Amino acid sequence: MSIFWSREGAEGNLNKKIGVKRWSRISGKKMVGEKLKQLPSLPHFQQLVELLQICQLLATSEEYSLLHSRPIANASLLKEQQRLHKIYHFIETNYQKDIDVNRVATLTHLTTAAFCRYFKKHTGHTFIAFLNEIRINEACKKLTAHKFESISTVAYKCGFKSITNFNRVFKCVIGTSPREYLDNYLSSVSSATKIAS
Repeated sequence: MSIFWSREGAEGNLNKKIGVKRWSRISGKKMVGEKLKQLPSLPHFQQLVELLQICQLLATSEEYSLLHSRPIANASLLKEQQRLHKIYHFIETNYQKDIDVNRVATLTHLTTAAFCRYFKKHTGHTFIAFLNEIRINEACKKLTAHKFESISTVAYKCGFKSITNFNRVFKCVIGTSPREYLDNYLSSVSSATKIAS
């Protein structure tokens, strides 16, 4: 159990006057709860700092309970996880190339129709929609890292065959055009830099 130390409140005023420091034990859950209650009253930058401290407390805390006392060992579940992992790995390593759904279906030893049903059932997305989201996510990373010559270069490096299709899919997934996304990112970075300095 993680224990944090804090000044005690009731006698705190009297002890402060006479210079006595009295400390009490506070559990991690209580400490996190108190910090979360104080968040709305803090300035924006301080809220971010407090949130990071809360994340640190949660990450290092030994106060937790398992949702289930023993892991579920189901052979069919393990097989499904391995199949999905194989699909994800294939997409992650080949998203910049032309990926044919037939090739992925063959990789998983399913027919194309069976693969499409399987993928939709287990991910909630069609294969093409999922692939497009992966590609757009990678495009966002490249745009925000400033590792590109032009937006069209990013589109082609992320597996899109045309800039028109890239712009349409980007707007569908993110909600803005790539140029607006980049402008919004740059303005938020510059305003964050001004606040920090």
